[in-house]
Order: sequence, then structure tokens, then C-alpha cells
Amino acid sequence: MAIELYDIKNYLKNEIDGAEQEQPQKLNAIDGLSLALKELPPTNFIIEGLFSTGLHLFVGSPKLGKSWLILWLLNKVANGENVWNFKTNKCSCLYLALEDSEKRLQNRQNKVLRGQIASENVYYSTTSKSLENGLIEQLKEFIDEHPDTKMVVVDTLAKIRGGAGSKNQYAQEYESSSKLKSFADKNNLALVVVHHTRKMADDDPFMTISGTTGLSGCADSMIVLKRKNDTDKENKEVVLSAVGRDIEQQELLLKFNADTCIWEMISDNAHEYTREQQFKENPIVKLLKKLMEINPIWEGSPSSLHATLSGLIDTPNMELKQPNTLSVELGKLEYRLKQEGIYITKKKSGIRTIRISYIEPSKLSEPSKHSNTNGFE
Repeated sequence: MAIELYDIKNYLKNEIDGAEQEQPQKLNAIDGLSLALKELPPTNFIIEGLFSTGLHLFVGSPKLGKSWLILWLLNKVANGENVWNFKTNKCSCLYLALEDSEKRLQNRQNKVLRGQIASENVYYSTTSKSLENGLIEQLKEFIDEHPDTKMVVVDTLAKIRGGAGSKNQYAQEYESSSKLKSFADKNNLALVVVHHTRKMADDDPFMTISGTTGLSGCADSMIVLKRKNDTDKENKEVVLSAVGRDIEQQELLLKFNADTCIWEMISDNAHEYTREQQFKENPIVKLLKKLMEINPIWEGSPSSLHATLSGLIDTPNMELKQPNTLSVELGKLEYRLKQEGIYITKKKSGIRTIRISYIEPSKLSEPSKHSNTNGFE
């Protein structure tokens, strides 16, 4: 059978294309000195210190209030207003609220804005295609029409992720993350994907992210919202834990204001704030302060101290540790008590004796001037 000229040309073209594909590409390597001297653009942030350009996971348990926070945050960015103490770079934003209706979005927006005029720079959509069926193309088309869009939120990951098919979970999640990160990097924008935590508890908040490390491996940052007290559902305080390639690891303490429907920041250091609150609420600290108001210099045995402090209890349910345990606790609190002007000294030898003295912090000079030398240390 005769071979058509068209078939020959097509065959040769396929052979050439195949040969070109098989040829390995040279590595684009750079030496350390050249890298050190190379001028590179700075990392672009949409929210300084929190969201840079790239892919970000925003994770929390269902019904925690993630959507309220996202909507408020996007409106702040669209208006160039600070998000707590973080500066923003004003830009247009797209919110794919795929678990909401327009009616719910409208009600939520009205409550958050509280009479303010809604921004024309925040765009909402309650529907989209999945990653497998054209989401990237939809996003690209939107960015082409609104080139000043630099922040996109997808709420939630489950709504855009297709079935795993023949791939295992890790491979499927890594592929999904790679597609999203590639789009974010190419378009120099922050793409935030809202996701859920798993039910199993863990001391490390980042270990509570549902799924495999294939999901988090591509992300430039991970932000996890976790209740400060899981056993107290009435407590509206949550810890926002953030870690990433371009940001410092941090823990913010937030509280949802039911009147304004806004997440307010209580502290930019949740750990230190919690430790300080525990110190202030410690029964020993409260009773020592009360004792120092009555008698600025007290001396006696651990048992006498226990009896004296017990006699000052005037609050129901306040419990004081036993004498031996009380001495141990005083040792743990000693450094922090000094900052309050309360000095704990113990006798070096003989009968165990504790001396407690108070010096107004504003009058403190060198600590050595206030130390006791009569057998105490």
C-alpha cells in the first residue's frame, strides 16, 4: 500500500519531537559566590509578616469561625487597612466561598462591615470548577480581567479536589498542592486554601492538619486555628499558630467578638500571655501579695507560711498546696515574683526558715542591696 506524503511528514515530525524530548536539559546551577552577589527582588507580602505571595494553608476545625475571619481579613486588605498589627498592601481579592450561598455571604458581610460601604475590590463566588476540570483556567481568566487581584481564598479544599482515582492519597494531595502553588507563583499572588483539622488531638497544632504531608509539603506557610481550651466550648479564645518559609513562627491569641462578629487579637504572643495570666491567677501569688500588704517582711517555717496564707483565703474554691509542695512552687515563682517586688530567701542552715519581703519595684536599684545576709540566701 502506498504511503501518503502527509503520513511521511507526520512520522518524521513525531520522531524529531521525541528525540528532542529525550535529550536531557542542562541544570541551571549557580555557584555560591554568584548567588550571594545576585540582586534578587524582595519577597512580596499581601499582609506583612503573615501572607506572602505563594500557597498558604488556613486550617481549623469546622464551625470555628474561619469564614468570619477570612471575610473580615479580605475586606481589610481590599481597603489597605491593618489586620491587627500587620500592615497590608492594598489590592483586589477573590473569595471562593464554596460552602456558602450569596444570602449567607451578604448577611455575614453586613455584620462584619457594620454600616460601612462594601468594597468593590472584594469579589465573591459560591461556585467553581474542580482542579481536575478547569479551576486553574477559571482563576487565570479572572486574573486576566482583574490584574490587580493579589489575594485569592479557596474555601474549602474539599470543594475543589476531585477523586483520588488510581493514585494514593499522598500523590493526589501533592499533585493538587503543586497545581495551586504553581498558579500562585506564576501570578505573583497569595493563594489561601481553607482546610479542616482532623479529629485526633495533638500538642503540635500543625500535626492536626487533615491529610498527608503531600498537602503541606508544597505550601509556603501553614496557619492553624485551635481553641485555647478544647474542653470549654464557651471560651471563644483561639490560638492562631503560623509557620512558613517567609515568616517567623508565631502564635497569636484571638477572641471572637459576638457583638461585632470580628476576631480581635488579645496578644501577639499567646504563650507569654497565657503564662502571665496563669501567674496572675495563681493562688500563691494572690495570697503573697495580700500578705505583703499587711506585713512587708514575713519570716517563718514552711508550715507557718502555709498556715498564714491559708488564713488569708477569702475566695470560695481557692486551694493552697501542702507545705512541702508550697516550698517547691515558691522556687518556681521566685524569679517572676522579684519583678513584682516580692523577694523569697531561705535560711542556709538550721531550722528551715523562709523570709518574704516586699520592696516597691520603682524603688529597686541593684538586687544585691536587698539581699539578706543573716543566714539567708
